[in-house]
Amino acid sequence: MTPSEKNKNSPNNTLSGENLNLSDITYSQATQEGDANATIIAAHTEIHSGPLPPPMVLKEYDQIIHNGAERIMAMAEKQQDSRIEGEKATREINSRIADQKLKLQRRGQTIALIVVLLILGLVVLFTFTGHETVVYILLGIGLAGVISAFTGLGHKKNSDND
Repeated sequence: MTPSEKNKNSPNNTLSGENLNLSDITYSQATQEGDANATIIAAHTEIHSGPLPPPMVLKEYDQIIHNGAERIMAMAEKQQDSRIEGEKATREINSRIADQKLKLQRRGQTIALIVVLLILGLVVLFTFTGHETVVYILLGIGLAGVISAFTGLGHKKNSDND
């Protein structure tokens, strides 16, 4: 017996078709079995995603609540405007924070330049006056400070602010 003959002889031969829907299958099974009191079971699933309900649901809201669809639309528009304003305020705050961080970095770099120039000036002064021990101390402290500033040693990272 070939597979096509097997499908023709089986009670579920309508299941072998490609483009059948549930009601065709249920009806044909009921008529093949000769059952006049067959129960037809159908399932319907709708999936919707978005801030607003689908148009048919909006129409039903309009029937239940006077001007319900318009009120839902106004609520969604108000929520969207509020969200846009909140995002705009957040962007402005973040921009100000970034500007303040840049100002602090520039100030720190300027102070560091002044300190390095001051140390170099003192080193030159003490070199010509014969105070070599002071020169070594100043260079050691100055180099240690510059190295730690550029390598990040001595700075604790604050994960909440970065």
